[in-house]
Amino acid sequence: MNASRPFAQPIRRSSGRFTASLAAPLLALTLLTSLMVGAIAAPAGAELSDGSEPVGGVAGIMPSQSNNFGSPVWALETIGNTMYVGGKFTSLTSGPGGQSTQQAALAAMDSRNGQWISSFQPDVRGGSVFAIAASPDGSRLFIGGDFTSVEGAADTAGLAAVDPITGDLDPTWRAGLERPWTTDNPVARAIDIQNGWVYVGGTFTHVRSGSSYQQHLRVARVALATGAPDATFDPVISGGGVWDIDPSPDGSRLYVAGFFTSVNSDTTNGDRFAAVQTGNGDLVGGLAPFEPNLEQTGRQYAVVATDSKVFVAGEEHLLQVLDANTLTREQVYYTGTNPDSGAWALSGGGDFQVLELVGDRVYAGCHCWSQHLNPSTGAELFPTVAPNPGVWTPVRGLLTYDANTGAHLADVTFDMSGASGPWAISEAADECLWVGGQMTRSAGNWLGNLARFCDEANATDVERPSTPKGLADDGSTPSSIEISWQASTDNVGVTGYEVHRSTNGLLGPVIATTTDTNFADTTATAGTTYTYAIKAVDAAGNTSWRSNYVSIEAGVTIDTERPSAPRGLSSSLGAGSVDLTWLASTDDVGVTGYEIYRSTNGSLGSVIATTTNTTYSDTSAAAGTTYTYAIKAVDAAGNTSWRSNQSTITNNAGADTQRPSTPTGLTASVSGDDVTFSWNASTDDVGVTSYQVVEIVNGSVAGIATTSNGTTVVLDDVADGTSRYAVRALDAAGNASWRSNTVTVAIG
Repeated sequence: MNASRPFAQPIRRSSGRFTASLAAPLLALTLLTSLMVGAIAAPAGAELSDGSEPVGGVAGIMPSQSNNFGSPVWALETIGNTMYVGGKFTSLTSGPGGQSTQQAALAAMDSRNGQWISSFQPDVRGGSVFAIAASPDGSRLFIGGDFTSVEGAADTAGLAAVDPITGDLDPTWRAGLERPWTTDNPVARAIDIQNGWVYVGGTFTHVRSGSSYQQHLRVARVALATGAPDATFDPVISGGGVWDIDPSPDGSRLYVAGFFTSVNSDTTNGDRFAAVQTGNGDLVGGLAPFEPNLEQTGRQYAVVATDSKVFVAGEEHLLQVLDANTLTREQVYYTGTNPDSGAWALSGGGDFQVLELVGDRVYAGCHCWSQHLNPSTGAELFPTVAPNPGVWTPVRGLLTYDANTGAHLADVTFDMSGASGPWAISEAADECLWVGGQMTRSAGNWLGNLARFCDEANATDVERPSTPKGLADDGSTPSSIEISWQASTDNVGVTGYEVHRSTNGLLGPVIATTTDTNFADTTATAGTTYTYAIKAVDAAGNTSWRSNYVSIEAGVTIDTERPSAPRGLSSSLGAGSVDLTWLASTDDVGVTGYEIYRSTNGSLGSVIATTTNTTYSDTSAAAGTTYTYAIKAVDAAGNTSWRSNQSTITNNAGADTQRPSTPTGLTASVSGDDVTFSWNASTDDVGVTSYQVVEIVNGSVAGIATTSNGTTVVLDDVADGTSRYAVRALDAAGNASWRSNTVTVAIG
């Protein structure tokens, strides 16, 4: 199966992720801004059509270690406007009798129109892809399966990271799986990302990452940054394999589902479903999630955890809803045939195979094409003769449940048919619901094992973004021409800008795309005059009318170099003000000052002041208002830097404005190029929340060196030279104490 975060299958919390507008070429450029769309997407509404929108498909089945399941699609994952598809397929197809393209195991398609993205060409060898997960910043795509390698590289069996734009192997990340006690390939069936860890579940016994080689039986976690396995998290799962995993929302537990028989040798609380502590892998006891008289209940294929519930689903047509605190069973659903028809209840149903959390709904896929039962309270759950009291409703492969209550939402229906049904679900950026598996028809129309269900009321966005204004020359050097413009707006959202260039004064071709409102043309030839224009683009591919033209001669040797961007901007509450500090910028000629920007909506905002210092006190901030600040450096030629990081703070004037007491007794000890700082704790009328070790230059705070929750902190890899440091305390309201005594540190 597959899993991801925010981003994931089959336990998945779907996300809006980020918004790329021009398929593969623009996806890389839209990555940063689109991540700001948010974490959990709004719930898809009951207006989702029960019939699939037109979408390409996959075909063929490669040999794998899950040959008893005929599904070509096993994993779906969203990044921006790209939908990644993983599975056992061998080819891509455009429709019934349409063009077929050979590409196996992993592919990408434009989620807005269902067209395959040919520039994404991964080299997955020797097996299938069962799990896909995007890194939180969208820079990596983690894949799991029973493949033997990616690009033939070492330590990439079963688990690897690839570039989401090209599909090339990421050479900086390694966490290959091994299964040395058998000739079978290691298998990763589920991937989930939380709190800097990549969790993986499947059928494997070891994880190898560079020089690190550790035994981990069927579940492990590795570092998000490098792939190094974590030896402290080591639950021992025996007697089968893991099919799905999901961390609890608070990160304290990892839920595991499969067909294993024990966890840490406990067969009572570790049979087919278990909860283990993420700190050390110890088993959470007290579980009794399965009916004792159902000996046929084998594999549990999917698990998803919400704040209040845990959904567990699998064989013998069974979906169970557990209380997230006690893990006691609250509700049970199953699929079958209404016994009023004279048939045995389970004979017409099918197993649940995938769960996906989207907003406040849980979608459940199954190879069930008949009826779904919501049993009455106290009724016998699995009668063999007498009808089961409860509510029977039709089902066509996909069901919907309330994530907060566990209730079945019978009014949300979907129309599909096929063999083994859905095995993967993901929500796209446009809030269409994608379903992959083994499905052949939807509302009478062809399906190539992929379906896309959209909100009919908002199916098509045809409104252009507004025209970019104020295109201007930001300076020319022998190596580049820099231009900038004002941001456009759109009814849904601007996702990027096309940069047009010509040498004849007319609208030229697109030479680049960007999500910023500035661009540096490094391909300009000195002595040539170029004409530029900009068009805005939205998520549906609508383009604005062009901006004004600007003509610029390349190679003008004036000072057009920007100062470096100010770094380390932080904000705190002073006595009747919001106090800002940042680190100084540099420039090839010289920095002459800084512009202070402020907004109340998270944007860059407007300039409220200028200063030649690296500190500023905003005495005009209104009480009770949340402000976002940013800084730009300016040089003598009027060149401005890119903006600093943004710092957001609420001016809680009239609430807690009392500073913590000043820390005392600051000391520093040096070991090599590491410095250990210690001090005496401060006090506060409400409570001290953290401390900042700050660098002192010319008697003033020049920047924050590090932050600590305790009264001892180590500053690693300090550069050679002599520096002075102090410490100050912060409370929950952002009030900063006066700085402590200073200490001088000499390195080298």
